[in-house]
Amino acid sequence: MAVFRSDVARDLAEHVPNAQRLPLVSEDGEDLEILHVSSFVDCLDVHRSTIRRFSSGRVRHIDRAVLDGARVGGPDAIWRIPEAPYLLLVHGEHPTVKTLLGLPGLSLECFGEIV
Repeated sequence: MAVFRSDVARDLAEHVPNAQRLPLVSEDGEDLEILHVSSFVDCLDVHRSTIRRFSSGRVRHIDRAVLDGARVGGPDAIWRIPEAPYLLLVHGEHPTVKTLLGLPGLSLECFGEIV
């Protein structure tokens, strides 16, 4: 989940059909919303990625992600992976991404590569 100003969340939700907008009340009265992306794609290549784990085996941090290109590229521009559900992944070649990059309050960083 990610927190955005309401106007940004509204614009994002128009382009991301798998997102749910949830209103949030802030102490200073600013209109905020949580954008909950519900799509999960099991596309992380755990053998080729660089992953730090807790002693329990759960993922602590993904330093370098390698995503399976055969599983990426479906209808969703934004999705999450089971190993790190706190991350929102964006497919850089999806037609919606150009629109998303133009929205105020949203920044993207390179997370890994698709092979």
